[in-house]
Amino acid sequence: MRTVTLSELALTLNPRAKAESNERRLRRFLACFEFDQEVIARLIVALIPQKDNLVISIDRTNWQFGKTKINILMAAVAYKGIAIPVAWSLLDKQDNSSTKERIDLMDRLLKVIPSAKIKAVVADREFIGNKWFSYLLGAQLRFVIRIKRDAQVGSKTWSPAAWQCFESLKVGQERRLRKRRLVYGHRLYVVGKRLAKPGSKEDEFVIVVTSERPAQALSTYRERWEIETLFGALKSRGFDLEATHLGDRDRIGRLVAMLALAFVWAYLMGIWLHEQVAQIKVKRHGRRARSLFRYGLDYLREILLNPNSARLRQRWPTCLQVLSGT
Repeated sequence: MRTVTLSELALTLNPRAKAESNERRLRRFLACFEFDQEVIARLIVALIPQKDNLVISIDRTNWQFGKTKINILMAAVAYKGIAIPVAWSLLDKQDNSSTKERIDLMDRLLKVIPSAKIKAVVADREFIGNKWFSYLLGAQLRFVIRIKRDAQVGSKTWSPAAWQCFESLKVGQERRLRKRRLVYGHRLYVVGKRLAKPGSKEDEFVIVVTSERPAQALSTYRERWEIETLFGALKSRGFDLEATHLGDRDRIGRLVAMLALAFVWAYLMGIWLHEQVAQIKVKRHGRRARSLFRYGLDYLREILLNPNSARLRQRWPTCLQVLSGT
């Protein structure tokens, strides 16, 4: 149905029952059923075709429905242009995550993805700080994290603001500082690039720090954006998560768990269709006419919304095989 609104979903359930009864059934399910998030995470990781050299993107998405503030911290595996959700937390506040909340999230992710299989952790400017960097280094996790333009970048002789180290760059140019610099109490490589900022007279600096392999830092950091694409799929371009009327954080957490599974199924279905059935057309601007996620989602919806079609029922075993990874 491309929505999480329970009154809409109720219309697709048992036609012999009243819609109000179906909606109460959905509410009871979200109130009472318990998901083991680690089990779900292990299932999702098992379904991801790529098994090592993984880029983990961390970010938050938040919105407000009425008086209810919803704030989700998530860690996901970047894969072919979109991220696949593995671990998430419902925060009991609207602002930035704390170091403890980030560490708790990563501890849960590391239970299902060993650090040896992770190429890098990528994150935006919210995810900075001495204790957070200490945790990542202690866990033997390489990271590529964007820092604020005025963060201090220390050397033996001076400690300028980060942007000053890249002030001489022209738009589109990038630079790697030759030696490690002291940033948030740790000696790290610093890489920056100057970009034009649309609608502003001032240019923008993308400055990242990394624990190793600085030559790959900016290309790796670009994969951070894939979690934003995931959030779009969970929300306006897919399941319309922002439309939920749920106010209880535990119930929202259960809903997110179901959406994570539904997303992975739809995305893998889209990959299978693109590779085995019919490739998505590429438009003149070079982008696909629709995403792999929407390709798979629309295919599954067509089958599920037409249960009496013998032609469509024949496709169902393949859908289950894709979900089971066989």
